[in-house]
Amino acid sequence: QQQEEEEQKQEQQEQQQDDNDKKPPKPTASTDNWDVSVNQACKMCERERVWILPKKDGIHAHREDFQIILRTGTVERHLSVFPVDKGFAAEFVPDASYSGSYEFTVVLPDGKTLDLSTGKIGNGQCFQWGSLRCHSILNHDVPQPCDFILVDDSGHEFFRDDESLHAKAGEKKTFYIRPSPEALQYYGQAAKEAFFNVRAVSAKHITSFDVESEFDTTQNGYKFELDIRDEGSYRLIVTAQWFYGRRDLKDPVPPFLVSSHMDFQYLDCNARKSRIHGSPFKLTVAPSDTPLPVADHKCLTGTAPGRWVSLKVEARKEVERCAPPLCTGGRDEAWMILDWNGSHQPWVYAPFDCWYHFYSPKDIEFCAKQKKIQWIHVMGDSQIREVAGLLMSFFPPGDTNKFHFADLVLANTTLRLSFYAFEEAVNMNEGGTRDFDKTVEFMEQFNVVGKNTSTPRPDIFVFNPALSYAAWKETVADYESWLKKMTEYVGDSFQNGPQRGFWVSTGYLHSQAHAETNPLTCERQLLFDEMGRTQFVPATGFEVVDAMTPTRSRPEGAWDGLHYLRTGGAYWNGHVAVQWVQILFNTIFGDCEGESVPGTPSQFKWYTSLHRR
Repeated sequence: QQQEEEEQKQEQQEQQQDDNDKKPPKPTASTDNWDVSVNQACKMCERERVWILPKKDGIHAHREDFQIILRTGTVERHLSVFPVDKGFAAEFVPDASYSGSYEFTVVLPDGKTLDLSTGKIGNGQCFQWGSLRCHSILNHDVPQPCDFILVDDSGHEFFRDDESLHAKAGEKKTFYIRPSPEALQYYGQAAKEAFFNVRAVSAKHITSFDVESEFDTTQNGYKFELDIRDEGSYRLIVTAQWFYGRRDLKDPVPPFLVSSHMDFQYLDCNARKSRIHGSPFKLTVAPSDTPLPVADHKCLTGTAPGRWVSLKVEARKEVERCAPPLCTGGRDEAWMILDWNGSHQPWVYAPFDCWYHFYSPKDIEFCAKQKKIQWIHVMGDSQIREVAGLLMSFFPPGDTNKFHFADLVLANTTLRLSFYAFEEAVNMNEGGTRDFDKTVEFMEQFNVVGKNTSTPRPDIFVFNPALSYAAWKETVADYESWLKKMTEYVGDSFQNGPQRGFWVSTGYLHSQAHAETNPLTCERQLLFDEMGRTQFVPATGFEVVDAMTPTRSRPEGAWDGLHYLRTGGAYWNGHVAVQWVQILFNTIFGDCEGESVPGTPSQFKWYTSLHRR
C-alpha cells in the first residue's frame, strides 16, 4: 500500500508539472505582436519555460525565427525554441550552478529584442539529506537533455504537449532522438556524442529499447525501434545518460553524466531533468491484429528477450507463486519481493517465448545434486559479487558485508561456493596495464581451467572480467590485449564438459557510482562487454547471461547507479539484482525438474488462461 501511495504521489507530481508547463505566466515583456513571459518563482531542478505567444490571430512565425539567450552570472547559453499550443517556448532547468536571477534576451522575428529575468532561484524538490542535489548542466559546454526532440521515421517531430503516440502490439516502429538546431549549432560534437535510454512504463509492464550509440548523420539523430508486445497505456520515457560516454582514458574531453543518478543515487528530480523535450510521451498500444505467441517452455538460456510484468494486478492469492506463461516458483522464497530500500516490488522479468523459474534455497540444493554440481566459483568485480552475496544470504550464516574473497561450503549443503574479486588484477593507476600474470595466479588458485589434474576444479565458473574496473582504468587497447591473452589461456577447457563457463554481461550502468570513477560509463562498459562476447565467448564455449537488458529499464532499482543489491550484515536486498541472478540460476540448472521445480505448465492451466485474458 505504501509503495502504491508513493507511485500515485509521483504521478500526481508529474501531472502537476505537466499542467504547469501548459500555463504561461503573465507577460513579462511585450511588443505590438508578441507577449514574452517567464516564471518569477523558478525552482532548481524544475522544468521551466520562456513563453513567446502572439497577441492576436494571424501572426505567423517559425521556431527558427526566434533566438533566446540565457545568462547566469558569467554563463551564456542559447536555448532551443519549440512550438507549443498557440505559440513558442524554450525550456531550461535551473540547477545548483547559480542561485541568483536568470537573465534572458529574446530576439523576435521582426528583429526587436526584449530583456526579461526570473526572481531568485528557489531550492525546489531536490533538497535531500541537508544539501541541494540538483547538479549542474547549465554551466557546462553540453546540451541540456531537453534540447533533444523525438522524431518518427516520416520526419514528424513530437512537440505538442498533448500529442500522443500509437502502435499495435507486436508492431515495430522506428524513431530518432534528434538534437535541436540550436544544440547542433552551439554544442556541435557533444550533441553528436550523446547516449540515451528509452523505456515504456505502464501499470502492468515495463520494457526498454536499444538506442544506437552512433549518431546517424543522414537523419541527424539516434535511432531506436519501438516494439511492444503487450497492449495498454504507457508513458514513453526518453532520457539522456551521458555526453562523450565512449571517450577513452586521458581524452582531453571527459565523459559528462546527465542521468537520473547525477548525484550517484536515484532522485526523481534528476530523473525528470534528464528527459528530452516532451518526455514522457503518451503511448497507446492497441491489441495485435493476429494472436502473438505465448511462452510455452522453461528458459534454458540467459539471453531471452522480455519485459517486466507486474503481478499486483492479479486478484488471485496464489499470485505470489508464479505460474506459466510468466514464471514458476515462489517470489518470496526467492527474495524477489523487496527492493534495495526495503520497498515491496510486484515486478518479474518475463521473456516473451519462455519463462524463468525462481529458485529458492531448497530448489538450489535440490538441483545442484540432480545436476551433480559440487562447486560454483565466481570471479569478477562488485557487480558479479551480487551472485556470491545472494547465495551466501540464501544459506546463512555468512558475512555478506563488502567482501573481496570467499571460499565456503554453503550451510546445510554439500555445495561449495568461492569468490575472488578480480579487480585486484587491474592496475589502479589510470591507463595502467592489467597484470595478466596476476590473472593466471587467481585462476590457478582455484584450478579454474583444470591444469592441475590432481585437484578438483569448479563445476561452474561464473565470470566477468571486472568490466566496471576495466571501463574505469583501462584503455581499449590494453583491455583488448589482455582479452586476447585470456582467450588463449582458457582455450577449450570448457568446451568438452562437464565443467561450464558463464560470461555475465553485468547490470546496466545508470551512473558510475561515485565521482572518482569517471570515465566509467555505460557506453565503455557495453563496448568492453561486446568485445568479450564476440572474441572470448565463441573461442572458449562460454555461455552468456545478459543482465544488462533487464536492468536497463529499471534505473530506480540501482541504488547508486551501478549496484542493484544493497550490502547488509545479515542479507542483501535488491529485487532487480535477484532477478538477473535468477536468470543465471536458470541457465546453470537448465532442465532440472522435480519437487518445486516444474517442468510442464499442465498443472497451471487456470493461470495460463487468466493471463491470456
